[in-house]
Amino acid sequence: MPIDYKRVAMDDLRAYPALKAAMENIRDKLAALNARAEGLSAQAADRVPVQSGGNQQEQRMLNVIVERERLKLNYQADKKCVGIIESGLSALSEEERRILTEFARVNRGGEKHLADRLSGEMGMDRSTVYRIRNDALRRYTLCCYGLTEL
Repeated sequence: MPIDYKRVAMDDLRAYPALKAAMENIRDKLAALNARAEGLSAQAADRVPVQSGGNQQEQRMLNVIVERERLKLNYQADKKCVGIIESGLSALSEEERRILTEFARVNRGGEKHLADRLSGEMGMDRSTVYRIRNDALRRYTLCCYGLTEL
């Protein structure tokens, strides 16, 4: 079954604000973990063995290292996704970008109301709003993912 590129593209656009926020939160969390790691390395070892044979300070330090690496990987993945989305959006005109991102913010039940509102605000009929959305979605998808069908 072929992939529904329109659905995938709209899902990406809906996720975009959350991905941007996640990147900011990950940067903050990494800064906190770096500070924690510095504090742990400055502390004297408490020499209390744990089951794995190390001491509790070593265990805490390993936990911080693992969490930092996991967050770095998540950050890189989010950054790549955000870059792809921004590249696709940059291929659109301001009008196309506005219409497409507005449609990404509403659920399917609210599309008719949104199209009516946009047509009034932008001085065009509803069918023109839908046509611009569909054209923009296709151009966005081509820019982000290449050919969508053969």
